[in-house]
Amino acid sequence: MARNLLGRLGDEAQDVASTLIVIQASVPERIVISKSVIAELFSISSALTDVERSLASKRTTELSPTLNQDLGIILPAIDRTLNILHTLFDQCQLHRFPSPQIHRQIWRAIDASFPTRLSLVKRLETFRAFLVEISCRLVGQQGFVNIQGLRDHIEAIGSSASLGSSRSPISPQFPPNLFADHGRNQSFATGPIEPLADGERKTFANIVHWAVDVFDGHYPTTPFDEFNERSECFGEPEFGAIQSLSRTSVPVTTVEFDHRALVMKVFWQPRTRETHLLCTSRQNQGPRIVQEFAEFLGRLKIIREASSLKLCTVDRSPSPPVLWVSLSFTIYERLVLFFCMLVAMKAQGTSEIPMQSSDFKMEEEKELGFCLIVEDDYLHELRILQDRVSGAVRLESAVKDGELRRMPVWTAFITSYIGSQAWAMNVGPSTTHLRDLRPYSFTSSYKPHRGKRGEFELRFVEDRGNQNFHSVLKNIRIPIAK
Repeated sequence: MARNLLGRLGDEAQDVASTLIVIQASVPERIVISKSVIAELFSISSALTDVERSLASKRTTELSPTLNQDLGIILPAIDRTLNILHTLFDQCQLHRFPSPQIHRQIWRAIDASFPTRLSLVKRLETFRAFLVEISCRLVGQQGFVNIQGLRDHIEAIGSSASLGSSRSPISPQFPPNLFADHGRNQSFATGPIEPLADGERKTFANIVHWAVDVFDGHYPTTPFDEFNERSECFGEPEFGAIQSLSRTSVPVTTVEFDHRALVMKVFWQPRTRETHLLCTSRQNQGPRIVQEFAEFLGRLKIIREASSLKLCTVDRSPSPPVLWVSLSFTIYERLVLFFCMLVAMKAQGTSEIPMQSSDFKMEEEKELGFCLIVEDDYLHELRILQDRVSGAVRLESAVKDGELRRMPVWTAFITSYIGSQAWAMNVGPSTTHLRDLRPYSFTSSYKPHRGKRGEFELRFVEDRGNQNFHSVLKNIRIPIAK
């Protein structure tokens, strides 16, 4: 999760720096300060990339507690600072009314938000130095500065922050079981949501929603041969939507489309478990003109068409669904993860229209096999699914009974294992071990069964189910890529 946040923060630092490059020409009296800020932002982005590369070669268990603690200090601090700058851009309506007057207004707002003692340049210099120290320690080199002094400075920065909040909290603790009762859907009243109090926000900052880890970048990539139209939002723009959602909810993940021309942020309300989607779209007028669209997930129906997902608003009237956003995917696995994530979050929260079993079924997939397995003392339905468009194959475990029936518990992509005799090992009449399986979970309560050597373990209800599973795997054919 930390590596995902490092990459995102690096991109955002570059994005803020690019915005300030446009602004600085209108404020010549601040040219020296602005150039320093821009240089530090680009240096921070580079340092984040170095730390990300070093972390990629290590397992989490190899990191010292002190290093984990330092990452937990620096990353939220950078996140808060970037969030303050984004908020200032939005409050000054930079993207709607770019002008020299607005540019000067932004610099005045920056001066007011970052007092002299902890000016923006000083805090960015501290962040960069701290990241360099972390990078040195990751490769076994001695640092160059007083690391404790930097820690104290960053903690002082955190206690003085007056705007924003950490959007992707880092916590070394495993989140509590939020949805352990598969047989019962939690129901909450809908309506206006009160903003999160400071105490609540601190409490919820220690809860890492399972959706944070869905798009970890470690899934295989099966490309679609043909792509649908570009991603586009058809709703009504809502200025200030991101500020409104940030006050009442916590962001759990961000998914980019069409080279960041459209970005989808997923917000979760911890008290009600409601999910809202925020779509930001760059307009044709210029790269800095961005519109915001927000919608309650409980009002949306998710429909797949070839390589795209259509999210449509529905209500209780007989009126047909109305297209809110069309999302075009180039990779099958990303489409699957996005679909499963949304339907699971919708099922676990509140919905204006009760969900049907068909809402969990993704079009254009063929069911090759079905059997019952036992996981966490619950009966789950295991399906082997092959995509008609890309030819890729995946496993899906879903809830068998109750109001959450057919909700995906996990999915795993197995196309590369088809034809391998050593991958799926029959170790008992009703037990199979799968080597190197990476399940993507859609509930925080799920913990997979493991064999003595850490293999993923499937426990079938009947011996016949185990036999059928191996028989189906043996007969799957993967189409040759064009």
